[in-house]
Amino acid sequence: RVQELVATMSQQPTDFELMEDAVAVLWQPEERERHVGVLEVLADLLAPIDNANDFPKVESGLEVLVSAMNPGMPRIAAAAAHALGTAAANNPKFQEALLDAHPDVFRSTLSLAMGPDPPAASKSLYATASLVRNSPRLRVSFFKAGGLGVLRGVLRGEGGGGLAARKKALNLVGDLARVCQEEHEAGSLQALQLVGDAGLVEAMVDALGERDWDLREKGLVALGALFDAVEASVGAAQAAGAAAKLGNLKGELQSELAGEDGEFLQDILPVLQGVARRVQHAAVGGEL
Repeated sequence: RVQELVATMSQQPTDFELMEDAVAVLWQPEERERHVGVLEVLADLLAPIDNANDFPKVESGLEVLVSAMNPGMPRIAAAAAHALGTAAANNPKFQEALLDAHPDVFRSTLSLAMGPDPPAASKSLYATASLVRNSPRLRVSFFKAGGLGVLRGVLRGEGGGGLAARKKALNLVGDLARVCQEEHEAGSLQALQLVGDAGLVEAMVDALGERDWDLREKGLVALGALFDAVEASVGAAQAAGAAAKLGNLKGELQSELAGEDGEFLQDILPVLQGVARRVQHAAVGGEL
């Protein structure tokens, strides 16, 4: 029985062979109806870091994954972006291999982010965040590709991404600010210095007016991180009317805290107060 089990196991395809099979199907236009399902399986295969690092060795694997992020086929594009983000998550080796093979990868993800399909926009921002989180080179590439302008557009609702995409955009701004500050990346911070001129801070402040406390909390956290990383962003927020917006938000929050579900919002108050203090100091000409 042991010999039979060993024989059976030896006949089973390896994960690498399964990835090769998936790529082969994705290259076949006549199999397009299967592409979403195949990409979902591929995402599962790419979750283990060893498989993700082996994937660039699959012939035309990266190419088919990037090319599948086509706004004209949003369901396939969303599945491809999810697979890409899964492989790239906390995996600098894969990130570097992807950038070497496709230096214009952000052209695909950012185009999807501004596209009309909400799931595709959301998944593309997930992939973008996974790519920039651990790679200085990819962060530079993101800035050069106009990434901040795209985030501004998403927050202003210029694409079709909806609420989920806007939340991911806010998270990404906060992540970028924190990592650029922690890694002392002068070039990236210089790009972030442009946020005032680019209107990103204004778009972030405007997002606080949404009637969604999860989005508001993400916006406050992102603004706090940006204030820490880029001093000029505090003045940009003040100029965008943040003081009045935060005052209104505080009034709403205090009213909600007095209600039955107030306990779920308690963590937001100290974040709101910290951001408001920074804006208040900017208003009187004395940033912290």
